[in-house]
Amino acid sequence: MSIKIVSDAYIPFVEDVFSKECSLHLVPGHEIDSSVIEHADALLVRSETAVDEELLKGSTVQFVGSATAGYDHVDWVYLDKRRIEWAYAPGCNAESVIEYVFAAIFYLSQLKSTPILNSTLGIVGVGEIGSRLEKRASALGLNVLENDPPRARNEPARDGKKEYVKLEQLLEESDIVSLHVPLTKEGLDPTENLIGSNELGLLKDGTWILNTSRGGVVNESALIDSIRNHHIGAAAVDVWDGEPNPDPSLQELVDICSPHIAGYSRDAKRNCTQMIADRLKRHFSVPNQEVARPERTPIRLNMPEINPENNPEAFIHGIVEQMYRIEDDLNRMRSLPLHDSRKREAAFRQQRREYRSRLTFSRYELSSRGLSEEWQTRLRDGLKISMID
Repeated sequence: MSIKIVSDAYIPFVEDVFSKECSLHLVPGHEIDSSVIEHADALLVRSETAVDEELLKGSTVQFVGSATAGYDHVDWVYLDKRRIEWAYAPGCNAESVIEYVFAAIFYLSQLKSTPILNSTLGIVGVGEIGSRLEKRASALGLNVLENDPPRARNEPARDGKKEYVKLEQLLEESDIVSLHVPLTKEGLDPTENLIGSNELGLLKDGTWILNTSRGGVVNESALIDSIRNHHIGAAAVDVWDGEPNPDPSLQELVDICSPHIAGYSRDAKRNCTQMIADRLKRHFSVPNQEVARPERTPIRLNMPEINPENNPEAFIHGIVEQMYRIEDDLNRMRSLPLHDSRKREAAFRQQRREYRSRLTFSRYELSSRGLSEEWQTRLRDGLKISMID
């Protein structure tokens, strides 16, 4: 029996991973509705498709897969009630998001002429992304504070690691705050509007804030006020409360803006699709293929003509921008129409759909010649690039 799969047309590699025993129907995510999936066996989506009772009621869908690292767009309570198996891809884009964060903070360090090594990075949310970010940021030379209430309750002993701190302490003591939480509206630790006027007021003047989690985690009106009042030193925003129609006022004010692409490295996209394909295969007992992986020939980086001891931030930025020029994404986002909401929404979707995927940092190598052991370790453990003789 052929399995009928309705899939968001813009899930990368989706046509590569399903065998001929599956009937694959590709539909743009924002056009997926109840009529499209009425006779489907499986539904594959991205974050722009809300999966709930309104969409699924009356359908034959037995499996829902979201090629995303989060699932706030999925009504999993309803799916469990209907005994519809569902899956997402936690951690699939973790390295990509971390690389976006590094590209952002080292770009900002040059833009603002601000040293950041030895400053304090506050990580809010210590899941797949936050926990890896802590290790890599520490390796580069940043001091790190971590906040994660669920983990703090469940992990009272951390094997010699620093304890998790309360959000208030993190905000008061951090020089840079990076958000990595899911968007939740209920439960013990809701994250909707987690960062509002009161929380922003706790920040030291000049603190930088980066949001690569979900738009609703930060109260955008409060963030706008804080930037206009010159309380925030810099802001980088990749996720927006009004996606796919982000607030043009906030877009104009932030130092870095991008259309929800922090997790969009080519390797991250491949990982997401493969994880969902594997789960669907197990559910329906049908064969699927591995996503084709091209030859991973290392890409040689040029050594920056900067003494890392004299200007470490510029040195690291000189390496990072060879792998990922975040300024290019900023410039593309700035081109969105400001005053025509329909054109703005269409352009936002198009930028995400046609994003030229970057490669993960681990695909690159740098000669160790002339670098101290300390700097080789920093770059190897922090950026995850290969150091070669």
